[in-house]
Amino acid sequence: MVIWDTLCFHSTLCCGDNAVFFGNYQILFQTADIGLLFANIVPEVCLFVILRRKSARLVQELILIKVRQVETVMDNTEFKKIVQEITSKYGFMYCKKNYYCNSDKIIVVINLQKSNFDNSYYINYGFCVKDIHNDLQYPKNNECDITGRFLNETNKGIYQLDTMNAEELVVSLEKNILNSTTVSPIT
Repeated sequence: MVIWDTLCFHSTLCCGDNAVFFGNYQILFQTADIGLLFANIVPEVCLFVILRRKSARLVQELILIKVRQVETVMDNTEFKKIVQEITSKYGFMYCKKNYYCNSDKIIVVINLQKSNFDNSYYINYGFCVKDIHNDLQYPKNNECDITGRFLNETNKGIYQLDTMNAEELVVSLEKNILNSTTVSPIT
């Protein structure tokens, strides 16, 4: 049920543009001078809505509104910042383009690999046994004895920045660091 008097964008808010941002939603109009009334918005759905505006004896009706959720695309800087925060939370230090966690017997390496084809990353990890590699203080992922790749829920081993938000990245990183690489229990 639409409550006509509660949620209303007057045409002055449109400022001649045909879009209004309402939280995470973007409302696109066919015309700019429209009073908009709605109660529930569902992302990715086109709605035909009958609009009524009673100001200055004007009644406007029947406009197509396309409502879609505005995605906040994660950029490389934000992605790397989140990775830095999460890895340092679990004892990793950034050095020579990798994240390292040292223990008495093992060095754990986390490496970001940028995709050449789209706006995405692979997150690789490796375990380097110190008894085997005495001379390696900062091993690269390909020099490790055991290697692997972090997995996420949607795209397996690839982290697509265009479709992932910050919360999903944090959850995936923490899950992978704790479960897949078993970094925390290393002594």
